[in-house]
Amino acid sequence: MANQSNNEVHQIANPKIFDEYINSSSIINKLLLAHIELEQIPVCKTVNEGLLSVSRDPEFMEQLAICRLNADHFYGLLNAENANAAPIVLF
Repeated sequence: MANQSNNEVHQIANPKIFDEYINSSSIINKLLLAHIELEQIPVCKTVNEGLLSVSRDPEFMEQLAICRLNADHFYGLLNAENANAAPIVLF
């Protein structure tokens, strides 16, 4: 990617960042779906039980929604005409 323009890197990086990393509810859902195979490992069972309890916490879900709104706003800034001036954060 070193030879690509900033715009090309922007187009490649943004879908991955925001579809896979910022979309936290998707990550939680993927982890919860994986619990069937991981139930045999005690530490994984504990983590999955914790994820289930967190996903049922209305205060946490409200904070998650706020994070999503902030991510959407940041994504909008990156898609603005002055996208080169906006910071690109890679996780």
